[in-house]
Amino acid sequence: MTSDQVVALLKQHNAWRRGEEIPQLDPKDVGEAIDAAIHLLSSRKSAKNLTFRWNHTTKPSLFEVWENGVLIHAGPYNQAPAIKP
Repeated sequence: MTSDQVVALLKQHNAWRRGEEIPQLDPKDVGEAIDAAIHLLSSRKSAKNLTFRWNHTTKPSLFEVWENGVLIHAGPYNQAPAIKP
């Protein structure tokens, strides 16, 4: 599974999970995508200092990316900066 496929599958699963009326994906495929995402993130040195979280104290909720304790992005999750290898 390529990293683009992992991202696409996880986005689709999350949309379904949040109530979008689309077919549920095969749980085995979702599990494999999660495993691949874990491997991709844990193998990238630049990702090791990043923290991702949702800030639900704002309306709408913001997806935040922190690097070494410094906020580097706050906004829609689909606009978060790419992780460089």
